[in-house]
Amino acid sequence: MNGPTTAPRGRDGRRGRAVPKNRCASARSCHTSRVKTTRDWERHLRRWGLAALLVAPAAAPSSAAALSLEQRADAGDLDIRLTNLRSGDGYVLLLVFDDPGGFPNASAKAVHTARIPANKGRVTHLVPGLAAGRYAVTVVHDENDNKKLDKNVFGIPKEGWGTSRNPRPRTRAPRWSESSFALEPGAKKAVSISLLYP
Repeated sequence: MNGPTTAPRGRDGRRGRAVPKNRCASARSCHTSRVKTTRDWERHLRRWGLAALLVAPAAAPSSAAALSLEQRADAGDLDIRLTNLRSGDGYVLLLVFDDPGGFPNASAKAVHTARIPANKGRVTHLVPGLAAGRYAVTVVHDENDNKKLDKNVFGIPKEGWGTSRNPRPRTRAPRWSESSFALEPGAKKAVSISLLYP
């Protein structure tokens, strides 16, 4: 049976300490190992099409179409005024669209979204820095705070809702042509929506 391994003597005659197998012999080799591991991870992310994960996410703006960084000369504001809220329960969910494709309820296609504490009677919300163009607004009074518009078995809303220009179709959702409006360059547009409850 072999005896314990003795670390070799250095030039001054003293014994050096044995380097454990699970530790690096030098700080430089440890650093090199970490860099290699990081580079391998980055290479895998790019291979899987997930290179965006290599960039630290910034705070997401509330408006996808907001121009606060560019301060374009034609930027305008929407002054949204909601009325007829029957209670202060829950939140008001608000969506602003600049295209009919997602209107009235595809939040992923909205250029601005907001979740505002409800207030009985009236709520206001300002959307600054939007490019000139056509827009439409959808609002839902999410009284039970489940983050959606509750409907009955016939698809009729059970909570308060409304869209810009206040169309009131009885058997279908509001259309873009009924709800959209123009935002002129540099203008502050007041948009009043009266919520409708069942």
